[in-house]
Amino acid sequence: MPGKRGAFLNYTEAAMLAAVNDVRLHKTPIRTAAKKFGVPKITLTNKVKGKSPMERKMGPISILTPEEEHKICDWVQKNGKSGFPVTTEQLIVSVDKYLKEIKRPCVLFKHGRPGRTWVKAFIRRNPTISKRISQNLTASRAKVTGDHLSEWYKRVYKELEDSVQA
Repeated sequence: MPGKRGAFLNYTEAAMLAAVNDVRLHKTPIRTAAKKFGVPKITLTNKVKGKSPMERKMGPISILTPEEEHKICDWVQKNGKSGFPVTTEQLIVSVDKYLKEIKRPCVLFKHGRPGRTWVKAFIRRNPTISKRISQNLTASRAKVTGDHLSEWYKRVYKELEDSVQA
């Protein structure tokens, strides 16, 4: 009988690790361990036999390292704080330029540059940033005084100083 529809990855990595250890150490049958820990029997079998890795990272390997993604995420946040939110196209172009500068081949990207699905996955992997829809400029937001502008320039100058010192 096939598994339940929509029951994809309904177990924790800790449960899978405990099930694998139970099978290996206590010589528990795979079927019993799968029921006891609530993990799929075929997945448990593959992990015990070494056919699949213990971590459940799925899909192709990431083009950028976690450190590189963290730097890009920081860049997006700093631009947003400075009043220059990064658009999807700017993010794509920036990542494309970065990959060309470090001369890393990107065979996973169509035409060698990230697409909109990569951007969606990037936002999902980095929950501190979010995609927002622009709003119309109201009359109250359009009223900008000289004090507002000088405060804005001070904030931008401080952000630039902080980024140079870092």
